[in-house]
Amino acid sequence: MHSMGSVSMNLMIVISAASLQTSTALSWARTTSDARHASLPRASSSRRNVTTSLFGTGAVWDSIPHHEQSQGTWQYQGWWDTFRPLYVPQGTELALEPSLAHMMDLRIRDNVCIGTGNGRVPGNGTKTKTGVIEKMAVEGLLSMKAVPTGYRGPVVPGAVVILTMHHFSSYRWQNIEHLAEAVLPIFDTLSQLHNHSLIPDMPIKGVLLHQAKKNHSMFLKTDWFINVIKLLGTDPNSTQVFFYDDLVDTSLHNQKGSAAQSPLCVQHAVILDRKANEDRSMQREFFSDARSAVRLKERALIALGLPNGMLHRPPGRVASMLIRSDKQGIANQNEINIELKRYLTDRCWHLRVVPPFEKPMHLKDQFALFASTDLSISVHGAHLTNLVWQPLGSGVLIIEKCGFQDEDFSVLANQSGIAVYRSRQYSCQIQGMAWQPKIKGGKHIHELVESYRPVFETDLKPALDEALSGMESMYYRGPRCVKT
Repeated sequence: MHSMGSVSMNLMIVISAASLQTSTALSWARTTSDARHASLPRASSSRRNVTTSLFGTGAVWDSIPHHEQSQGTWQYQGWWDTFRPLYVPQGTELALEPSLAHMMDLRIRDNVCIGTGNGRVPGNGTKTKTGVIEKMAVEGLLSMKAVPTGYRGPVVPGAVVILTMHHFSSYRWQNIEHLAEAVLPIFDTLSQLHNHSLIPDMPIKGVLLHQAKKNHSMFLKTDWFINVIKLLGTDPNSTQVFFYDDLVDTSLHNQKGSAAQSPLCVQHAVILDRKANEDRSMQREFFSDARSAVRLKERALIALGLPNGMLHRPPGRVASMLIRSDKQGIANQNEINIELKRYLTDRCWHLRVVPPFEKPMHLKDQFALFASTDLSISVHGAHLTNLVWQPLGSGVLIIEKCGFQDEDFSVLANQSGIAVYRSRQYSCQIQGMAWQPKIKGGKHIHELVESYRPVFETDLKPALDEALSGMESMYYRGPRCVKT
């Protein structure tokens, strides 16, 4: 479930580095063995009371320390460690609030120009091998250089987030779930820093999607990627998205003379240092607090121009069956729909069948669909990334195929304040995954063993009984249902 339409890109707002001199008393710690974070003042309560934007105006971030500038050369290896934690819990803070630990994962560097890494053009959205640790992969994709002394070219004011899509061990970005795994933890961390008044709000002016080219066909099919990425910005509607095309070929800049294209230089660059599992796959964390999910919805609502009441509808009895027409879907979908409608009607619930989309939906339409749903019912798939738009106290029933157990969307739902229920095949005897390796077009891929044909009475009804009982006991959803 994606979206159609193109997104017009805002013109780059640039300022001259020469005009950016140290003009505040902000103290910055250089990256050393014993000082690896910025010494930032906390936001005062009076300042917090007048903040209207989620991440504020960020006036305290408006200065680039002049001593950070140098002539320098492009750095291809080791630049990751030149980024320092945006915030490090101090004293007893971590003991009192363990959730602050993840805030050290957001890292920042000032006065930096970003260029290509080894000069290879990304093929199919990735330039890295599966299983490569993220730090090494991104250092191969990008290079860094301090803004040169006396440089008078364009500099993006505020902060630019460097976004890397890394799902399990794959760097394939053309999937909305992969994007959410990169965007949502960053949004959550910024939201928590704001919520705890730990540092002044940072003005985020842009996001670098370095794994993709701006003319990729995916952006012609859907506006989901661009519009969700922009939610990281202080003002989503003016937030810029930069692509691989916007990065200068550093091999040209390392030669004598200057290249025609100016490098992408930014006042502050921000990266997320995500934690990896032992097999180098990425840990999945979306939100540390469901309040961050609420703030994301509030921000999206404003950016998409939707009515405020959409987030404050009273709990109801609307169930949405989300259909997939590919092998990942249900083979006997029509039969299941008839049984499901009969069952839900007897429980005074309304069934809304969402057909497979011949034309992908706009993000605005997907937001409206999920925000008006009390219980989503569907097989596992990237379309369930849109659960993030469902209201607190709603639910999802994930239909799991034989040999398959969902992890991704149950984690997303739980961390978003959404109840999770599962339907498992009653007669399943398979151990392990329901996917098999296969070589297609010379590439190693995984395909589903077969489509799923659930039996309503044994495979779905028990899970539906549990889900509806749980949903009815959670909130008042209308008059008591009486069978006629």
